[in-house]
Amino acid sequence: MEAHCATPLLTDRELEVLCHVATGLNMKEIGQALCISPKTAQKHVDHMKMKLRARNKAALVACALADGTIKRDGSGRFLVGTSSDEASGLEVTRTRFAVAA
Repeated sequence: MEAHCATPLLTDRELEVLCHVATGLNMKEIGQALCISPKTAQKHVDHMKMKLRARNKAALVACALADGTIKRDGSGRFLVGTSSDEASGLEVTRTRFAVAA
């Protein structure tokens, strides 16, 4: 089954989780980054897979990149796109457990 790339169906929180999934974080790391439990992070992924009819996390990321929902900048960060060409400001990097000062 192929993903249908209907990423506008995703909630803001699902998009946050998706950006973290795109960077390669596991559910525990995503949970820590977003102050949610790993089970909640997994539930968001499961809901996205169901909404987009994607088999796995790789298909979710590929779909979101293909339709411009998330974008990768030159420094390896993933940004959530908006209806315009700009990004909404959500930036996720591969740095683990970084805490804002």
